[in-house]
Amino acid sequence: MPGDWTFVVVTDRTELDDQIYKNFVSTGLPAEKREAVEDWLLEVPSDIENLHDRAFSEAQRVSEQYACKARARREREIAIRRDDAERYSAVRIGEQQRRVVEYQRRLDEGEDMEIAIRGVESEICNLEQERERTLQHLKEDEVIVEEAPELLNVAVVLPLEDAEHGPAPIA
Repeated sequence: MPGDWTFVVVTDRTELDDQIYKNFVSTGLPAEKREAVEDWLLEVPSDIENLHDRAFSEAQRVSEQYACKARARREREIAIRRDDAERYSAVRIGEQQRRVVEYQRRLDEGEDMEIAIRGVESEICNLEQERERTLQHLKEDEVIVEEAPELLNVAVVLPLEDAEHGPAPIA
């Protein structure tokens, strides 16, 4: 297969490094090119550390941007849900309070409305408790727990080697 190929193999085991190096030496690459590659390979660990630090910093920056957007969206959604819960509760409680007033008027006129009034007052109490539970739940939903980003993967993209100067340095 024709082409100008560059391969980089990074391992975490000395035995595997040695095995790969022996295969590399047996490729028949001229000594001066092999020395340039060997010198370059000695720089790879420090370059990888630097690349890891840069990748982690970038992951943190992007994570903070997403977290900021997520917080703003969450705050808007919760404000809407809170307003809806307040309006719903106000309407329902208002309806029940008007029923109490009507039942009280009918009681004053002599009708037996005490059980009905207690039932509606109980319903008002239930609606107020439901409103408080909903608002408490929304308050809990406002909390966004931010976690530090975890760097899952790093890719190293290497330039092709220059025929005269050997492998290009990692920037």
